[in-house]
Amino acid sequence: MHKYYTLIFLVLSGNAVFSQVTVLKGKVESRANKEKLQGAAVTCSNLQHRYTMVCDQDGEFKFKNLPFGQYELICDYVGYEADTVHLILTEAKKELKIKLERKDALLEDVRVFGKISQQEDAGARQKEQHNNNIVNVISARAMEHSPDINAANVLQRMSGLAIQRNGGGDEAYAVIRGLDPRYSNTLINGVKISSPDEKARFVPLSIVPSDLLGSIEVHKSLTADMEGDAIGGTVNMVMKDAPENQQFKVLGSLGYSALFFNRKFDQFSRAGIRKKSLIEEKGAAYTAQPQDFSRSNLDFKPVQPLP
Repeated sequence: MHKYYTLIFLVLSGNAVFSQVTVLKGKVESRANKEKLQGAAVTCSNLQHRYTMVCDQDGEFKFKNLPFGQYELICDYVGYEADTVHLILTEAKKELKIKLERKDALLEDVRVFGKISQQEDAGARQKEQHNNNIVNVISARAMEHSPDINAANVLQRMSGLAIQRNGGGDEAYAVIRGLDPRYSNTLINGVKISSPDEKARFVPLSIVPSDLLGSIEVHKSLTADMEGDAIGGTVNMVMKDAPENQQFKVLGSLGYSALFFNRKFDQFSRAGIRKKSLIEEKGAAYTAQPQDFSRSNLDFKPVQPLP
């Protein structure tokens, strides 16, 4: 009989222990327009436990098997003020309806400043559009795509400008708007440079490698801040800036001549050519025979050259 009462006591105690849990469910919506706040974060916690979940598409949440006790329920959503609810769970099931207030905040002004480098084609076009006078700009990117090795070679590709050759036959001096080179100025980074020739005032552009140039500006009209003795125009060579970090750059080019594209050349077979003489191969006592000598290298055939 004593064992029977003990068993009844354990069963009732177990039922009492397992019944000390509850289900907490609820819905989160906006107080202004009753919009269901999908994705709202709901946290239910006390000193011993902490539970977190996200509301479904209907703005609902559900915590299962919460032990009885005191809890703090925090509901948070982007653009709304967080709401805190203090709960004492003593029932088997409890439902809540949480309404959040909008949180309007005035953001501070954010100003973003940027500058397009003139070494790029977009920066060169922007310089031409926004300048106060007539100017043409060639960027470093365009120079990399051309086979030009100095500033004079680069300028011969610019419209409204011709290149005059020096005594050695190389392109050297800029002829702007059809005027003689002595009516033009040459600048480096906006600073006028003197001529290396004691009898002339123009500067040979062939001495400046194109790899050092960030851009070349050709001003075909004057403004108040420019030298007044260049009625032809001004060539401003802008050098590349020093890089902010270490860089390793390799430029390569490949070219070919189309002079012989439509002209075939004669070719013969090299298979019959001996690398050694008969004496080296068979000794000095050997008597040469007619069949020892090939005639395949005497038959010439016209062949089209490769591009």
